[in-house]
Amino acid sequence: MSQLHNLSAHSKAKIKAKLAELKRRTGQTWSVEVTKQPGGINGVCLLEISVDGRIARPIALESDSHEKPADRICRELERLYTQKELRKEASV
Repeated sequence: MSQLHNLSAHSKAKIKAKLAELKRRTGQTWSVEVTKQPGGINGVCLLEISVDGRIARPIALESDSHEKPADRICRELERLYTQKELRKEASV
């Protein structure tokens, strides 16, 4: 997913809006970073989702995905949010 490093302004705005939405919902600061996997082959990148500065979930992104990069990032953000909420409910 080399296109993750070259997102359009529209895609960047979509991700930024999702991050702002999650901040409103949780009160925590969410961020994402896409990095090349050390020693990675075939264009594998890592999506690192951080919540309040702590990496919560690194995700391998394969280059053969047909999903738009911004959609994939937003989906992974929502998935992590849902998992955090389920854990919170289970601990109550």
